[in-house]
Amino acid sequence: MTQEELSDVPITPLGIGIEGQPGKYRIAKTVNDLAGTLLGDWHHPKDDIWRAAVSACIRAFEAQTNGDAARAAFILAADDAELPLIVNSDNLWPRGAPRDQPKRLPQWKARSAHH
Repeated sequence: MTQEELSDVPITPLGIGIEGQPGKYRIAKTVNDLAGTLLGDWHHPKDDIWRAAVSACIRAFEAQTNGDAARAAFILAADDAELPLIVNSDNLWPRGAPRDQPKRLPQWKARSAHH
């Protein structure tokens, strides 16, 4: 399968904490967004949990399904790395805001937002 044949696999949106910017989150909407974070923006140890998340993304690309499995594996890796997440997609946008504008949370709420 070539890259041109791959279409991205959607996921339930997930807020990923932006390194060095407490309270700011990037919104991941596809497996490609997750893979980009794991392979390009990951500033944490690349351990077995990280490798499992990368493998889940690869499997989702190959099967063109299983976005939920890739998302779940990413959440485990992010929790292991203590990377702030917003897993409830309803909490990603301020009320009435367009769905492409990320929500900025106070830093004291950022860590507890995914528990």
